[in-house]
Amino acid sequence: MAGSPEAALVAAVEALAAAGADRGQGGRLPPIRAQARATAFDETYTAWVGSLQRLPDESLFVALQALDRALNTLVGEHDPALWTDDAVRKDPRWEEVRSLARDVLAGFSGPGDATLH
Repeated sequence: MAGSPEAALVAAVEALAAAGADRGQGGRLPPIRAQARATAFDETYTAWVGSLQRLPDESLFVALQALDRALNTLVGEHDPALWTDDAVRKDPRWEEVRSLARDVLAGFSGPGDATLH
């Protein structure tokens, strides 16, 4: 999976699942900004879908669509305050993004392959 579109997508989703939870951890480099996380997800999700040779497991695909919709809703708000570090940590919409990202990760690490055979 290393270097694959799936690996890149999983890494982008992991970053979203950790958004806001990775602040203030002494001595570490600053986290990736919210916009960069959303962009990475969008780009890797698009590449992953384009690389599919089989349909994804339905529950994984539904979880990915829900995460994509939640991020698109944030983008559609046109509110710069939603993209601040404080909002990423505290806004319930970002908690929803983190929760949806965890659902996606469970789909990738669940029983069997992420694609239907």
